[in-house]
Amino acid sequence: MMLSGPLLALFIVYHLLHFTTGQAHPHFIKQDAYWNFVTGFKVVWTAAAYVVCMLALGLHLAHGAYSASQ
Repeated sequence: MMLSGPLLALFIVYHLLHFTTGQAHPHFIKQDAYWNFVTGFKVVWTAAAYVVCMLALGLHLAHGAYSASQ
């Protein structure tokens, strides 16, 4: 949790820069979520990073829910 929390916080910042403001997305079009999604995930390393981060987020939340129920 001590490692995954800050890493996920960095991912959230990247995600906002990538899909909300477009600063990390070279072909960003405001108000066109489908275009931004499709062109954003055509870059293989970006798609792979999102898959890894979503798995880490799932594990992080599962551990947090388990710990909270103890």
